[in-house]
This record gives sequence, C-alpha cells and structure tokens, in this order.
Amino acid sequence: MNYIRTGFILKAAKNYFIPLFYTLFFLALVLIFLVNFSANIVQAENIEIIQHDIKAEQLGDLGIFAAEIEIINHQEEVELWLGYSIRDSRGEWHDLEPQKVFIEAGSSKIIPLNESIFQEKEIRSGEFLFITALWDSYPQEEARRLTEDRKQLEIDFGHYELEEDINDENYLEAKNNFTDYNFLKASHRLGRGRLNPANITKEDEIIKIKSPANSYQGGEIRTEDRFGYGSYKIEMKTDYAPGSFAAFFLYQDVRGSNDEIDIEIYNDGSRQIDFVTFVQGEKTNYKTEELPFDPSSDYHEYRIDYFPDQILFYVENELMAAFTGDLPSAEMKVMVNHWWPNWLEAESDHRASEIKIREIEIEEF
Repeated sequence: MNYIRTGFILKAAKNYFIPLFYTLFFLALVLIFLVNFSANIVQAENIEIIQHDIKAEQLGDLGIFAAEIEIINHQEEVELWLGYSIRDSRGEWHDLEPQKVFIEAGSSKIIPLNESIFQEKEIRSGEFLFITALWDSYPQEEARRLTEDRKQLEIDFGHYELEEDINDENYLEAKNNFTDYNFLKASHRLGRGRLNPANITKEDEIIKIKSPANSYQGGEIRTEDRFGYGSYKIEMKTDYAPGSFAAFFLYQDVRGSNDEIDIEIYNDGSRQIDFVTFVQGEKTNYKTEELPFDPSSDYHEYRIDYFPDQILFYVENELMAAFTGDLPSAEMKVMVNHWWPNWLEAESDHRASEIKIREIEIEEF
C-alpha cells in the first residue's frame, strides 16, 4: 500500500509540475521579449511638442497652410508619426497626410508643414482650430496618441467693406477722366488668391490692375458710394492669363447675402464672356457668349443698363444679353477686378498680367 500511494503521489506531482514548467517557461520568454522590445516603445511622457507656430499670413495671402512643429525627445532614438488637422471657420475639417518622423536620442527636431489645402476653396474669416498630434504608429484605430497640441485662432482675411479702414492709400485718384466719384482699392481674399492694393496703379490716365508672375494675387477697385438704377460703362483692355477673370460688375457690398450684376471675361484667349445676376447671394440669371474680337488686343466698351424690370448687357453698343425676371433691386457699388476663380484651371507658373481701364462712366436714371 505504501508503494502504491507513493507512486500515485509522484504521478500527480508530475502531471502538475510539467504544465507549470511550460507556463513559467512561456512567461519567461514573454518577459525577455518585452524587456528587449521596451527600448523601442515610445513613452508618451518622454515626447513633447514644444513649439506650434502657424503662419497665418500665408494662409490669407496664398491659401497655403504653413506651420512649424518642434518636438523634443527625452529618450532613445525614436520613430513617430505626426498627424495634423484643421477645422476652418465654416466648421469643415481638413486632414494633412501623416508623416513619419525620426528624432535622435535626447534632441529636438523642427518639422515644417507646407500644404496648399485651401487654394481650391474660398477662405472665410473666423475661428480656426489647429491640432497637431504625435502617434506611435501610423494614425489609425490601433495607433496610440502620445501627445497633442491645439491652437485656436481668430483670423481675419479682410472683407469687402472698407469703410472702417479707409485711409489715403485706399483711395485711387480716378476722377477727371473716369467719374466724379471716388474709387477705393480693395484688400481681401477672393478665389485662389488675394486682391492686393499694391497691384493697382494709375499711369498716364490709365488704371492698371496687375497680377504678378507665379502668383494668384490680383486687384480690385470699387466706388465708395452705392448706386441704383442706371447705365454703367467701362472701356477696358484685358490680358492673356488663363485661369483668371477680368470682371466689371455691380455689387451690393453688405455683410451677408448680396445682390450682384456681373460681366466676366475669361482671360484665356477663348473670347468667352459671361453675364450673370444674383439676388441675395443666389444666382438667378446666367448667359455665356463668345466675343467677336480678342478682348486683350485693344480697348473695348462694356455696358450694364440696370432697370427695375430688366437688365441689359451691351458690348460695343451691341446687345448681348437681356434678363427680365428674378432681378436684383439693391443699390450697389461699381467694381472692376482681375482675379483667379477656384473653378477655373490655372497653372501656378505663369507670367505677369494686367488689365487696363481707360474710362468708367456712371449715369443714374
């Protein structure tokens, strides 16, 4: 009986200790792996974002988001992923493509960001939220966010109403051969770029609105006063700048939805011209035609006759379009600009261009 009992005990011990041995052996391997792997694991407390500098002026002038992110690493050499997101003033989110970053042990690194994410969109003034984050792997569900930094900025890109900021530099000496009314140089974002007062000059009684080479900048002039029903005429010479417009138009210029009457000439050699009306910001009439001449070859006359019951568009005294329904009714400013719409294809590498204005006549009914 003693031998049987002893054998039973030994057999039980064997059945118990063998699985335990393998379990302990497996745990030892895991521990060794974790110890060896831990040197490559990014510890969140050892990584800091110490600078998050946003270049708001480039966002306003060029539609380009630019920033500098400085990261400091307090541990061994590490591989990180940098993610970046922007919430614009409309509440829309824009995500930059994440990028891999290597930082040496005990050092810092500045990561420059430069993305043309807003060039195809109109940017509105308002509150922007900028978020940069560091991840231990490519940002997705299983990735671990190590740290982040948020910037909330109120950015003003300028707007149509200049009355609050009128100074001598805004005024354009356009009287005498133009009209008896003051014109102002505008400064605000429009389309792909910015309308810059520096691009407007007056030489030998000719007003020039320029667009510099390799730039989406343009220029705009507008009357200081608003006008009602009447006849509005311009003598203008356009230029060859594919992707841009030369426009002569009436615009209500108030915050919110605006009435508008447009003549828009394509600067691409196609001779296309558009006639458009808006009522409280909604397009109500549209017609496109082909001019019988090259608008960039010489000065030509374009005219808007604004009546309560119809709007007539003339080119060289020839009627090109007539609208009789869904018409604007507001008093509006007279404007001329050279600009780059988002919806036209345009190369960033192009020569300088300018439109020239010889005369503007305003006759109220």
